[in-house]
This record gives sequence, C-alpha cells and structure tokens, in this order.
Amino acid sequence: MSRESFKQTLGHGLLSFGAVALIGLVGSVVIARIYGVDVVGEYAITLAPVGVLTYMSTVQEQAALIRALSVLEPRDPRVTGLTAAVFGFSSLVTIIVGGLVGLVSAFLMAGPMDHPGLIRAMAVQIAGYVFVTNTCWNIDSVLNAFRSGRQLLWVRLVQATAFLVIAVVYGLLDATVWGLVWATIGSWALSLLPRIRALGRVMLWRVPAEDMRAGMRALPEMIRFGLKAAPGGVVVGINAEAGTWILGFTSNLAAVGAWNRARQLGDRLKEGTIRLNEALLPTLVERRNQGDDHGHDRAWADSVRYGLSGMLLVAAVGGGAGEGVMNVFGPGFAQGSTALALILVYQALQAVDSMHITALYAANRPWLTTVASTFGMTVGLAIAIPMSMVEGVTGPAIGLVFGIFTSTCVMHGSVRRMLSSPLAQLWPARQMAAIAVAYGAGFAAAYAVDRSLDGHLGTLVALTAGTVAYVAGFVLPGGLGDRDRDRIRGIRERLSSRGTATA
Repeated sequence: MSRESFKQTLGHGLLSFGAVALIGLVGSVVIARIYGVDVVGEYAITLAPVGVLTYMSTVQEQAALIRALSVLEPRDPRVTGLTAAVFGFSSLVTIIVGGLVGLVSAFLMAGPMDHPGLIRAMAVQIAGYVFVTNTCWNIDSVLNAFRSGRQLLWVRLVQATAFLVIAVVYGLLDATVWGLVWATIGSWALSLLPRIRALGRVMLWRVPAEDMRAGMRALPEMIRFGLKAAPGGVVVGINAEAGTWILGFTSNLAAVGAWNRARQLGDRLKEGTIRLNEALLPTLVERRNQGDDHGHDRAWADSVRYGLSGMLLVAAVGGGAGEGVMNVFGPGFAQGSTALALILVYQALQAVDSMHITALYAANRPWLTTVASTFGMTVGLAIAIPMSMVEGVTGPAIGLVFGIFTSTCVMHGSVRRMLSSPLAQLWPARQMAAIAVAYGAGFAAAYAVDRSLDGHLGTLVALTAGTVAYVAGFVLPGGLGDRDRDRIRGIRERLSSRGTATA
C-alpha cells in the first residue's frame, strides 16, 4: 500500500477543512440560536478544563510517533509495536492528569468562579476526553503519519455531522448545557468506529511479540523527544485557553458565551492549519531523511505562504464584517465582534507559528519550540489579564495576538538558518507585501459595507465585497509567483482533461 503524496493529502485535508468548517459554521449559528448566549457560556466553562487537559496530558508523544512512523511502510510490523507503546503511555498519562485537572477545576468552580452547578457537566466532559477523545487523537496520529487524508476526510465529516445532529435534537427537547456536553462526547464516540476501520489499512492487528517489545524499547527515546517539546505545548495551551478562565473570573456568562462563539469561529479556521501541518510534518521528515533539501525548503515555504494568505483572507473579511457576523448568532453575541477580528488575525499568525514548530520537530529541535512558547505565553498573559479588566471580551484576544507574534519571532531566526535556500528566493518581498495589502483592502471594504448596510443581507454583501477587495489587493501587486502560476496551469489542465474524458 503506497502513501498518499503531499499534494493528495493536503488536498484531502483542505477538503475536510472546508466541509467540516461549513458544517461547523452553520451548526454554531443554529446552536447559538437554540441554546442562547448564557448556555453557550456555561458550555464554554465546562469545556475549558478539557482544553487544559488536552495540553497537560501530552509530552508530544504523538509528534514523536509521527516522526518514527514517517520512514516506515504501511502495515510494517514495527508500526504496531510503536503504536501500541505510545497508545498505552498516552492513555495512562491522560487518566492521571485528567483526575488532577478535574479536582482543581471542581474547586475553582465551587469557589472563585461560583458555578457549582456546572461541576457534574465538567466531570463528564473530562471523562469523555480521557476515554474517547484521546483515543481518537492517538489513532489520528498514526493515520497522519501515513498521510491517510481520504480516510480522515470521512471520519471528520461523521464527527461534525454527529455533533450538529445530537446538539440540535437535544436542544429542541431540553436546551440546557447537557445537550452540548452529550453532543461533544457522542460525536467523538461515533467517529471512533470509522477511525478504527481506517487504522486497519495502515497497521497490522497481530504481530510477533518481538515487534511489540521493540516498540516498548523505542518508547523512551520518543518520550525524550517529546519531553523537550511538551512544556511548549503546555504553555501554548495555557495561553490559548486563558481567555475563558479569565472571563469566567471577571465577567458574566454572556461575556463568556460571546467569547466562546468568537473563539469557536477562529477554531474553525484553525482546522485548516491542523490539516496543513498533518501533511507537512511527515513530508518534511521524509525529505530530510532523503537529503532533498530543496524539496524540504520549498514544501515549508509554500505551506507558510498559502496558509497565511488563506487565513488572512478569512481574517480580513470576517474581521471587517465582525459586528454583522456576531449578530447572526443572536442577542448578546455582538459584544464579541472586536474580539472576533483579533482572534482571526491570531489564527493567521498561529498558522505561521505552527509551521515553524513543524520545521523544528522535523529537524529534531523541539526544545526551541518550548522556549518560544514560554516567551509567547508570558507576553500574552501579561497583556490579556489587565486588558480583560478594561476591555472585557476584547482583552484576551489582544493578549493572543501579541503572544503568538512573540513566539514566532523567537523561532524564526533558527528556522531561517535551517533552510538551504535563501528565504528571499523562496518567498520574495513583493509577495509578502501583497499579502499585507490584500488584508488591508479586504478588511476596509468589508468594514465599510457592514457599517453601511443593515441586516444579515448587508453582512453577506460585506463579506463578498471584502473577498473581492482581498483578491484584487493580492493579485495586482504581484502576490502570485511563477510556482503558483505553474500550479494553477496544472490544475486547469487536469480539470480540462477530466472534462474531455467525461465528454
């Protein structure tokens, strides 16, 4: 069984991102309308400890596993041994940390946050993550290592659809926080079945005992790799989840609910970054292993260019029309419009940051990612806490932007020195400038139209105007390079050949 190519995997990943984002966008509006801003705020508080658990229960063993599997063939007996060792370690750590996070969160909810009625829902959320969600994440690591984009596409569609259906049905019957809790756990549980089936395509279920022992012997080395990166993952998680906790202490449920919807829209955008990095990490490892320096540099630089360009398109039009977008969710959500504009910029910068991290992982230099993340978290929290007291929902978003920018700056010099080709050759200054011009044009156009036209139709017109302005601002100053034009011609030729064959 051959691996999917980088382009195929990326294509499936972006298709998955688009489909899941569309379902999630529609679902988030429907759910907000059914449950209301206060229940959405309650859900955000019950889910916040899971966000902390996600980052604290890993030593980046999944990234280490992907690196180890990337140089093996599917169904190699060593795949099973390595996977079993990492799965067992991950499950044990998650159970232990989950119990500790649950106890601390229960204390905070009963005391300083004054939400004792949400403790049971929070405990169920943590249990669901420990026994279901973490298993799904571990399986995805193996599938990502073999770039199983097609299989992951269907898995994620099942998960997104299941969440929406369960949440809507439960909400129509009883619009309490429990509907969203059971939708979260149920969607992961239903998607676990197709994940297990996909896993059988790349991994043998039975292998000689020696391969299992070899996997256990390799585990310490993978853990050592992960331990260098794990603190960085923890501080990234603290910085990312801090907004909900800060507002939970300093504001009301409506503010937390508005923040949750704004942040969730940003997380939909983040899915594209995750899909891109899922294809990028094994590709960079493979090309470094083959000594293909030029292919390594081009894959990384083009991923950064395309990721940033696409993310800033959404950031420009969504941020410019932020007030209209947040009004779609219903009463009380518009207070998060400025936060939304900043969160979308944060996600665009986070895409660049994450691809710096991926390059350092591929080069076996994870420690620098921890240093960078620590600097970023320090700056982010130092800004977010006081700004939240002054600006409310907008405060944590300001901290996110400054924090992620700091983290990227710390890593950039090292990543740039790792490249065998000059960055100016891979990504000319003219193309960099075109992205900035495009963002400014898109944001200004969307903002002007959104403030001029009322209603949801006005918001739709604003989004359209912002998109047109962004594309024009990108193409006219020279945002497209020779490699981009070659790829566009290649896509046109393939589409033309398919149309001819069909005719």
